[in-house]
Amino acid sequence: MKRYTLTILICLFTTIVSADVVPINGINYELNSEDKTASVAKTSFYGDLVLPSSIVYNDETYIVTSIGAWAFDCAGITSAVIPNSVTTISYSAFFGCSIMESIVIPSSVTSIESDAFVNCKKLRAVYISDLEAWCKIKFAAQESNPLTHAKELYLDNELVKDVDIPNNITEIGNYLFVNYSNLTSIIIHGNITTIGDFAFSGCSNMSVVDIPSSVTKIGASSFSGCIGLTSVKIGENVRTIGRSAFSGCSGLESIVIPDKVTWVGWSSFYKCTNLKKIYLGKAVTTIDPEAFQYCKSMQDFYSFAEQVPSLVNNSAFWMSSFTSATLHVPANLVESYKQSTSAWNRFGSIVALTEEDTAIKTTINSLDDIQEYHNLNGQKFKAPQHGINIIKMSDGNYKKVLLK
Repeated sequence: MKRYTLTILICLFTTIVSADVVPINGINYELNSEDKTASVAKTSFYGDLVLPSSIVYNDETYIVTSIGAWAFDCAGITSAVIPNSVTTISYSAFFGCSIMESIVIPSSVTSIESDAFVNCKKLRAVYISDLEAWCKIKFAAQESNPLTHAKELYLDNELVKDVDIPNNITEIGNYLFVNYSNLTSIIIHGNITTIGDFAFSGCSNMSVVDIPSSVTKIGASSFSGCIGLTSVKIGENVRTIGRSAFSGCSGLESIVIPDKVTWVGWSSFYKCTNLKKIYLGKAVTTIDPEAFQYCKSMQDFYSFAEQVPSLVNNSAFWMSSFTSATLHVPANLVESYKQSTSAWNRFGSIVALTEEDTAIKTTINSLDDIQEYHNLNGQKFKAPQHGINIIKMSDGNYKKVLLK
């Protein structure tokens, strides 16, 4: 008798749930009768998809606010237009839409859940109308962002190449421009406090990044694979450089780690194969494994640390050229580095820092007030060059500095 009653209840529950999913014009919707909203449910669809912002069922109007989980799993969609009523694209919503070539993401979307665009291999173009709204989207994972596959992002039908982060944005979210190789420049204003994980990973055509002093955290893999980067300024208030933050940035030749950073994360500068000069801030106490692994062009490592930093498992410099490089350290710590039982004592030579070393470090990492760089012939550059630089400050004054 109990088993029979349970069976009736299960059947009744199934009936109620299925009754809430209705097909309208070839699209299935799950309806919420309380707030009169609709979510796109599992649908087999072929061709160009244009979702409506609202639907009518039994003389009631429902606003389409979300695309449900697995809604178009492996569907034959060739293009998709999402209406400006949808706020959420759920997990795996377009999973396996392998022939979809373009998608319109409206300014109403605030979150895209994990795996939303997995295996969308032919996705070429993403269309948006509001950069600020795009910057506010919470991407749950790398393949939540259609730019993982698409190589073209259009803002009001113009290809996005140079981005000025809107002033109302205070955090650059995870995966914001992941794999977007068309991005050539980014302006990060002084209201930004955090750069998220994988935010610019794979943006291979960016050449210069200026991280302002307002930023305190650089996320994991945030600039990994940015092979075009030749100049990176890390703001003086950055405290955390995440795992693999600049790994694979093979164009970098020098880097200054600010004085408030206490820990250099795992693989932070892994395979920065052209990195010649490294300036380590005075607060660093720990360097994780692989931090400078495969830095095969290393010539000078300037450690301003107030104590000999700990090398976790001693692999920070493995497969780099550190055994032929010069390690510059505070005069009172020269013997401590030489007598260290870790990899520090394997540098080619260990010498005391000079006042000139300190001046160069300060110049390289004090770019907030610098507007222009010129050589002695007046040629203008985007980033400082080795040798004599004529720099124009924000107050209009010029200075001449020598960078090794």
